[in-house]
Amino acid sequence: INPAARTTCVKPSGNACQSFDSMIKTSEGDMSLLEIFQYTTDNTFDIEKAYEGQEVRPTKELYVYDENNDKQLVSGLYVNGYDESYEVEFETGEIHVFTGNHKLLTTDGWKLVSELTNDDEIISH
Repeated sequence: INPAARTTCVKPSGNACQSFDSMIKTSEGDMSLLEIFQYTTDNTFDIEKAYEGQEVRPTKELYVYDENNDKQLVSGLYVNGYDESYEVEFETGEIHVFTGNHKLLTTDGWKLVSELTNDDEIISH
């Protein structure tokens, strides 16, 4: 698929490199990364003015859920630039878009999206 803007939602246990339209489970319900950027900055984040290397400091608390379903505070947001993206379809039929360097937990441990095969069973994303 086409390259997508890579963004990072930083939390204590790691981060997520996904496109702005990727859905994330938060304490305020499922939100896209763009919605997370906007929510945590009281709608001051302007996607039209986003640039590679941009660091965005949250001014409003928001929690995301980790692979253990524990709440983690969003402590920083970054626009990493553009990178090749992969569509990953889950057994539920949901399709998520990740960059190749995003890690997913499989039955064989953590794997980069770029290294996944059809035989991998994903436990958490």
